[in-house]
Amino acid sequence: GEALHVEAFQDSIVPVMEAGRGQLVDEDFVAHGSIGNGVWLEPAFGHSPGCCTIGAQAGGPPALFWGDVIHHPVQLIRFDLPFAFDADPAAASLTRQRTLARAADAQMLCFPAHFRRTSAGHVLRDGDAYRYRFIGA
Repeated sequence: GEALHVEAFQDSIVPVMEAGRGQLVDEDFVAHGSIGNGVWLEPAFGHSPGCCTIGAQAGGPPALFWGDVIHHPVQLIRFDLPFAFDADPAAASLTRQRTLARAADAQMLCFPAHFRRTSAGHVLRDGDAYRYRFIGA
């Protein structure tokens, strides 16, 4: 696991930082505007140290870019299922559950990083689990 993380860091992060195109920020960083009207980070720890989601809103419904918090649709019904690369599986599971509940309750437009197609859609409650409705489906 650790060697893979180092390889990914060297491949994906180091070149960006060396090119002067990256910026280290805190997990509550506001990139533009303000929380609720702009683009901001929110802590979503568990998958990896410092893992965050990106929130965005501009006069309409809120949007959520959840990155690595949820890797596969099966985690909508089994958010307790650890992903092979979760640094802290228990924290990752809790973060998945909180993220899904918030996305469903706030009717957020979601942008998963690892789902098929364009991935944009909504999380819907389905008993004790969730399901995902892709935009246009």
